[in-house]
Amino acid sequence: MNAVLEERPAAPAGSLAAIVTHPLRRRIWYAITENPISPRELADQLREPVNDVAYHVRVLRDLGVIELAGTRPVRGATQHFYRLLRRSHLSTEEVEAMSPVDKIADATNILQLEFADAADSLEAGKLAERPEHYLFRMPVSLDEEGWQEFHEIFAEAADRLYKAEVRCVDRRREAGAEAESVSVVAHLNLFERG
Repeated sequence: MNAVLEERPAAPAGSLAAIVTHPLRRRIWYAITENPISPRELADQLREPVNDVAYHVRVLRDLGVIELAGTRPVRGATQHFYRLLRRSHLSTEEVEAMSPVDKIADATNILQLEFADAADSLEAGKLAERPEHYLFRMPVSLDEEGWQEFHEIFAEAADRLYKAEVRCVDRRREAGAEAESVSVVAHLNLFERG
C-alpha cells in the first residue's frame, strides 16, 4: 500500500459540512491522516463500534475525501484499507463557514490529538530526545495588524511543512526499501487567549 498523500482539490462545501459536523466522522477523518488504515483498526483506535466506524468510512469515501488504498486477506475475509484524498486541514474560509459549535468541536478534536501525541512521545521517551526538537510557546499582545501577520506566518509555515513532506516522500521513494523513516508530528497553534 502507498501511504503517500497527494493534495487534491478541496471537497465541496457540502461534503466538508457533512464531515466536520458529525463527531465520529470528524474523528475518523483526522485519524486516517497518517497511514492507510482499516475500519477495524480505526474502531480500535477510536474505541468505537466497528459497524459505526465502517459506515462513516463509507460515507467519507462517497464524499470523495478518502479512497480505498488496498486490501489484504484476513482469516477468510478481506480487510480494506483507506487513505486520505484531502488533508484534514481546514482553510480560513472553510472554518468561517462552520457554526460556532462545530468550530469548537473541531478545535477540541485537534487539541485532544495534540495532547495524545505529546503524551505518547513522553511515554516513549522521545519528546526531548533529539537536541533539535522544537517546543515553542509565545504569549504576546497583538493589534489587529499583528494578528493578521502572525496568521500569515503560520499559514506559510504550514505550506512549507507540506512541501517539505512531499520532498521527503520523493527522497524515500528513490531510496527504496532501505529508506530511513522518522515518525514525527508537527503542531502549529495560533489562538486568542481567554
